[in-house]
Amino acid sequence: MIGGWQLNGVIAKQSGPPLSFGDVILRGSVKDIPLPSDQRSVDLWFNTSLFERDSKKQPDPNFQIRTFPHFLSGARGDGQSKFDLSLIRHIKLTERVGLQFRAECYNCMNHPNFDPPSTDPTNKAFGAVKGQGGLSREFQFALKLTF
Repeated sequence: MIGGWQLNGVIAKQSGPPLSFGDVILRGSVKDIPLPSDQRSVDLWFNTSLFERDSKKQPDPNFQIRTFPHFLSGARGDGQSKFDLSLIRHIKLTERVGLQFRAECYNCMNHPNFDPPSTDPTNKAFGAVKGQGGLSREFQFALKLTF
């Protein structure tokens, strides 16, 4: 019972996606949009005070003098991070028949992975994260009979 076990682990870590704001009115520098990580929260992911929020003052989509960059590499959504584990045991029942037991855990640390924040300045949730971008902790068990 003690021997013959396999333990596998996978760590996945990715930076967050660059944020896209579309055509907006920015009252400041693009460099001031990202907040330092110690000031960032799900309620305020980036500096929203730099943007014109009034829907009546938004640019006309049919007439543009200058367009805002499609993506900003300095302003990013939440990075994705997860740690998966599996425990496997092969048991030989007879010469031709075997049994495999698997216990798997996805996102074992239950690390929250958030969706990107809202980047529409006319939305009430502008600058806030409103959803989870990944799965929460999940367990899976399996038995496989081979013959």
